[in-house]
Amino acid sequence: MMNIKILIIAFLISCGAYSQETIVPLENLLGYESEQNEVVYFKDVNNLLNKYTGNWIYDDGTHYLKITVTKKEHLPQDFFGKLLNPNYEDNLSIKMIYKLNGVEQYNTTSFGATTALINGNVIESTNKISLEYYEPTSSCRRQKHANLTLEFNPSNTLGGNGTLGWTRTSRISYVSPNTECPDGTLVDSSDFIIPANLVLSRE
Repeated sequence: MMNIKILIIAFLISCGAYSQETIVPLENLLGYESEQNEVVYFKDVNNLLNKYTGNWIYDDGTHYLKITVTKKEHLPQDFFGKLLNPNYEDNLSIKMIYKLNGVEQYNTTSFGATTALINGNVIESTNKISLEYYEPTSSCRRQKHANLTLEFNPSNTLGGNGTLGWTRTSRISYVSPNTECPDGTLVDSSDFIIPANLVLSRE
C-alpha cells in the first residue's frame, strides 16, 4: 500500500513539474528538441493525415484487403503514459480485413478502440507517411515486423478520390526463431502473407 502511495505522489509531482503544452506541427516531430520540463503536443495542425482516412480496398481476385484508416488525436507518446513521457501526438490507426482466395485470414475490426497492429505518424512528404506494421499472430510475439509506407496519389479525373500506395519493407528481427513463449511454444517466425506492394482504391 505504501508503494502505491509513493508512486501516486511521484506521478503528481512529475505532472506538476511540466509546463503548459507546446503545440508543434506533426511534420516537425523528427528532430524536434524539447526544452526541459516542456510538454509537447505534435499536432496535425495542417491536416496532413486527413487524406488517408476512410475505407480503402484492394481486390485482384486472389488477394482482398480492406483497410479502415482512422486519425487519432492527442495520444500519449509513451505506452506507460505521462509519468515516463509527457508528450502527445496525433497518428493514423489502421484496422483491416484480409482474404486469400476468398478465405478470411485476418480481421482486426473487432479489436479494442485503442488497439491497432498498424499505426504511426512519420511524415516523409506531403503525400507520404511511414507507419509501424505487424500482422496478427496467435503466438506470444511475431518474429518479424516492418515499416509500411502509404502514399496518397490524388486522382487526375474530375471527382476522383485518388489511390493509396501500400509498400511494406521488412525489418531484421532481433528475436531468435528458436525463442520460446511462456507456454513453451516457439515464437511466430512465419513470413507475412499480405503482399508487400499494393495500390488501394477508396471505397
